[in-house]
Amino acid sequence: MRALPGYGEEEMKYKKILPRFLFLMLVLSSVGCVRVDAGSTIPTVGARIFDLVEAHENGLISDEEFQSLRRALIRNMGR
Repeated sequence: MRALPGYGEEEMKYKKILPRFLFLMLVLSSVGCVRVDAGSTIPTVGARIFDLVEAHENGLISDEEFQSLRRALIRNMGR
């Protein structure tokens, strides 16, 4: 590696390494700014209907309640 005028071999190494090091530090420090909340999930309509069917089969809700809640879930699918 040839040194630039006014710079020795050691300075040239640092001139190449320093920008890469600073970029790496910037990337690593910005990772702490991202928040991923993997623990909270919104149940899908299919999962809600499955839970509703399970509750109906276990006798927790009546036939009328089941039909009413099922219609409400289907009606509110797009929201």
